[in-house]
Amino acid sequence: MVNLDELIATRENGEVEFKSSFGAEAIRSLSAFSNSKGGKVFIGLNNKGGVLGVEISQESIQKWTNEIKTKTHPSIIPDMEIFEVDGENIVMIKVKECPFKPVSYKGRYYIRKHNSDHQMDIDEVTELYMKTIQYSWDSIPSPDCGSFEDLDSEKVDKFVEKVNEIGRFHFEGTPLESLEKIKLIKEGRPTLAADLLFSKGRPIHGIHIGRFKTPTVIIDDIMIHLPLLEAVEEVMWAIKKQIRVRFEFTGEPERKEIWEYPLEAIREAVINAIVHRDYRNPSDIIIKVFDDNISISNPGKLFGDITLDDLKKDNYRSSLRNVLIAESFYLVKEIEKYGSGMIRIRKELKEYPEIDLEMYEMGNFFNVVFKKRVEPREKTREKTREKTREK
Repeated sequence: MVNLDELIATRENGEVEFKSSFGAEAIRSLSAFSNSKGGKVFIGLNNKGGVLGVEISQESIQKWTNEIKTKTHPSIIPDMEIFEVDGENIVMIKVKECPFKPVSYKGRYYIRKHNSDHQMDIDEVTELYMKTIQYSWDSIPSPDCGSFEDLDSEKVDKFVEKVNEIGRFHFEGTPLESLEKIKLIKEGRPTLAADLLFSKGRPIHGIHIGRFKTPTVIIDDIMIHLPLLEAVEEVMWAIKKQIRVRFEFTGEPERKEIWEYPLEAIREAVINAIVHRDYRNPSDIIIKVFDDNISISNPGKLFGDITLDDLKKDNYRSSLRNVLIAESFYLVKEIEKYGSGMIRIRKELKEYPEIDLEMYEMGNFFNVVFKKRVEPREKTREKTREKTREK
């Protein structure tokens, strides 16, 4: 049972749209809802939910239904319901999420974002289509690797050995057969994932690390072009070079290292950037180390339906842009559990109350920032006075 008063009170959002009359904009919103989680368009309301009413008949309902069907592809078949509010007719047009995405309206593709219809570019359309058919970009055959022999056999052997040692999967047979089992090789051809993981040559996609004194003054600059699994350790080594560490003596034989930033949280963010980045974008992953923050920026916004708000919760469901790469990292235990990366980062940050975590999207990049808190000036002065009194 639909509670119209409650729906109107919610205002326009990711699943509700108000229109004063039926027309092109209403059909466009329906196509956007079909490419998202479904939604409802109310005809006869202004954009604030005020009741205007609309003239309607069974003939009108049939005409609207046919127009929606003929102007969308695959054709949308909506449900319609008429309500009477304050003596005026309001029509609710409801569509479900289409199982065969993307749906186009007059040859263009839209998706619902917050309370508006966003026209998708070609990359977003491709991504939505591949997600619908459960086919990820990294499972496509690599244009640079024609056969197993084009991969670095030593890197493959180390991977197979490590997977068997960890025990999340057990390989039997030759290295070629092992990669075929986890679909890194299909019909004799290495996939893009296999190329990125075990390439013989210098990978195109890089990780650029800079040590900055100010936004325009660079102290150090490192460029890393390595197969993905090897890149993680190299990146962490480069970051550790740029941050401070102190030692704590606890009475144990070995002294305890206390790093300026939580290394495990940084490592998790680096792995997330490598695994989830959009490899169709030739831009590098950019890591900037300042005196008061470390930022990690990777090409590609959040994938699928996941939002920034979702990442702040402990029960979010991960959406994988690069399924085979993610699975390979999981098998060697670089990923502990799908959808747990941000949870582990927050857990590590509990030991560093002076560090805040920021996440945001800018352009076509996703950014994570570990930022030191700046104490209010008065509090700093008070600490200085206390130290002076102690002397």
